[in-house]
Amino acid sequence: MKKLNKPTTMLVAFAIAAAMTGCGNDDEPNNDNNNSNNGSYEINGHTFVDLGLPSGLLWADRNIGASQPAAYGDYFAWGETKPKTDYSEYTYKYGSDYDNYTKYNLQDGKMVLDAADDAATANWGSSCRMPTNSEFEELYSCCSWTWLTSYIGIGSHGFIVTGANGNSIFLPAAGECESEGDFSNRNSRGLYWSSSRTRKDEPCGIGAYNLYIRHETDPYGAGIIEDVDPSDAGCDSRPCGYSVRAVTEKKEIK
Repeated sequence: MKKLNKPTTMLVAFAIAAAMTGCGNDDEPNNDNNNSNNGSYEINGHTFVDLGLPSGLLWADRNIGASQPAAYGDYFAWGETKPKTDYSEYTYKYGSDYDNYTKYNLQDGKMVLDAADDAATANWGSSCRMPTNSEFEELYSCCSWTWLTSYIGIGSHGFIVTGANGNSIFLPAAGECESEGDFSNRNSRGLYWSSSRTRKDEPCGIGAYNLYIRHETDPYGAGIIEDVDPSDAGCDSRPCGYSVRAVTEKKEIK
């Protein structure tokens, strides 16, 4: 799969601490709302966490389709709302040729998924949606990222993402599915769809952005490669099965 905008790889044995300047404050979570429990809110039966982000965005505590925060959950092609067994270009809703996708292309100019094509909205209700590329960038810039090999003792690998207010979510390295039943890179990589199409001035103007995380041994003996890219994209990745993490606005809290 062709990747774009990959940041410089870091060889680390410690947490990634992203720059947090201008990313809100470290006040205690606001628990005035009766629906709140230490910065967590129940919306449509799903738990969302206030990470103290400047936008005020709330992030779900688990992936779409997951029974608990450490579980992988379901996988979705970009712009599709149901999991399936074959994530190849031949089963993709918008066609097999990425130069001629039938929607979210250079002709229609659509840059963000419609609600009907948003896996979070379709599965969790109209109050929920997939994050945009810029919202993934905010999550990366305004939180600290620490790799775990056993989240709450369950053994799921991934990043614990902690906001300035001390609240956190876990993003499991759920891997990906690029063909029929071919799930790969579990516990070493994770790919999370955004709702944003790539810009037309980029080499792949009809691709889609995703958050890309990985922690794995370098095959050439250079140690551990730890990588977080909030703006990863691929020319032909839209048919692939990636994870989806929902977000919501504070205004949706009842």
